[in-house]
Amino acid sequence: MRRNYFLILVSAAIIGGPVSAQTSAISPLALVGKWKASESMPNGQVMSTELVLTQNMRFSGSAAVAGNRFWEYAGSWKLDGRSITWHYESSSRPLPDAAKTDVDDIVSIDSRALVLTSRVSGKRHEFVRAN
Repeated sequence: MRRNYFLILVSAAIIGGPVSAQTSAISPLALVGKWKASESMPNGQVMSTELVLTQNMRFSGSAAVAGNRFWEYAGSWKLDGRSITWHYESSSRPLPDAAKTDVDDIVSIDSRALVLTSRVSGKRHEFVRAN
């Protein structure tokens, strides 16, 4: 029976090719660490974001424009398949109740980069590992 199972797996790998990152399971440990992102805004200024994800499923971060920090936040996160749910528990800017929980889809993750798509805005965010 083991031999048949092995042959089925080998055949599937040969026929189907490598498993896509889109379908492979993601370990929460792969997300743990310090991440940074920056993007140009329509007015030409650069917005930068720092995000720290911990093993105890907590996050903290900040956002700055042209080096001036305008938002600090923290809370808890949960991985569900290829989605991250963010529960904001503190914020230096007022958040409406509807914005205190957010969900992003994980487009890709590896040892150097994390790419997320916001379910709210549809916007893609590309982070690089900072630690």
